[in-house]
Amino acid sequence: DHNHHDIKILGFADTNYAPIAKVWYNRLTKLGYKEHYIGAYDKELYDDLISQNYRVLPCFIDNPDYERRTMGLFRQMWASRVKFVRDMVKNGTHVLLTDVDAVFSRHVDPVGFVEEGYDVYHAYEMRYPTNLYRKHGFVFCSGHLFFRSSEATLRFLDMAVKRCGDKCDDQVMFNGLFWEL
Repeated sequence: DHNHHDIKILGFADTNYAPIAKVWYNRLTKLGYKEHYIGAYDKELYDDLISQNYRVLPCFIDNPDYERRTMGLFRQMWASRVKFVRDMVKNGTHVLLTDVDAVFSRHVDPVGFVEEGYDVYHAYEMRYPTNLYRKHGFVFCSGHLFFRSSEATLRFLDMAVKRCGDKCDDQVMFNGLFWEL
């Protein structure tokens, strides 16, 4: 029952990913979700989405590093969403974090994640980061995670934010952090 749980499904994008973010959002709407939001990394996207009545949250990046998309801007985005999710969890919101290119095929009530009682859920990744895959036989995907609002989750996310700083590859960071706990 959503009256007893503050749950948000978040997908993040900048202006370059606006078309796929809108497909993601519209797909979730069609499946019956009502708790999904797009986190906008820039004001241009935020204003565009607001004008079209999408549910959107500002997650603006200060001084975006457009010169180095992979090592700069993308890592700023990933670090930013880790901080954003941590702040939501700190304020009592349970968060399903998903990449906007994730495909949802059916409606599954996210309350089930909360009621199971686990603090963090990770999807499996194929093999990245490869060094940890070779060592442990599996790795986690940072493109589909659930964070239950709890003290344990907050401690985990505080460690993640500290490890990320202003730029990080969140998949490498989450996997490294997990195996060091």
